[in-house]
Amino acid sequence: MEYVSARNAAKSEILKAVKDDEKEIAKCAKTNPKAFYGYANSKVKSQTRFPDMKCDDGTEVTGNKDKAEKSVQQVFR
Repeated sequence: MEYVSARNAAKSEILKAVKDDEKEIAKCAKTNPKAFYGYANSKVKSQTRFPDMKCDDGTEVTGNKDKAEKSVQQVFR
């Protein structure tokens, strides 16, 4: 029971600290948008990434510019 009580108290304090931190970021969002967007981006779980492509001749395209050019070529074929 001691462990459960200590765990719950710790969890409560952590949630309170996170809430206070979020309030502070929200309060300063207009004057410091970089902090707001940094926090918001840290909460995004996935990052959009264009996958590597294979050409008809078997070579792999990995550069972003090359991928974009290859995609355009395939669309307008």
